[in-house]
Amino acid sequence: MLEQNWLRKGDLLDQRYRIKKLIKAGGMGAVYQAEDTARDDKVCAVKQMLDRFDNQTERREAIDRFLSEIQVLGSLRHPNIPRVTDHFLDKNSFFFVMEYIHGTDLSTKLKENKKGFPYQQVLEWMIEVLYALEYIHNIEP
Repeated sequence: MLEQNWLRKGDLLDQRYRIKKLIKAGGMGAVYQAEDTARDDKVCAVKQMLDRFDNQTERREAIDRFLSEIQVLGSLRHPNIPRVTDHFLDKNSFFFVMEYIHGTDLSTKLKENKKGFPYQQVLEWMIEVLYALEYIHNIEP
C-alpha cells in the first residue's frame, strides 16, 4: 500500500533529487533510491521523515532527533557506513541524502533464504559490522 505522503517515481526534491523508487517505508518515514541531477544523475539514497505529529512537542523532539542523526552521520567517514552528503526541507518533510549502497538488504536476504546462511558468510558480514562499530566507538564525543 502506498502511503499518501510517500513520494512517487519522478518526483523532484530540492530542485535536484529525482525519485527512482521507494526502497523501504515505515511509520516515521521512508528511504528512496534517487538520482542527483546536479551530479550527472549519480544514484543516491534519500531518507524522508514524515511530519505527522499530534502536537508541537512531539514534532520538535522528532525534528531534533532527525537533525541529530544528520549531524552524527554527516561526520562519519568509514567504508562500511554510508556517507551523508546533503539535507533539506521540502514538501513539509525533512530529508537527508546518503551514498547509495547497491545490493540486497539483510531483511530481504533472510526472507529469500529460509534455510539460513553458511557460517562463514555470517562471520564475514559480522566482521564488516564490527569494523564499523569499532570505528564509531572510538570517536570522541
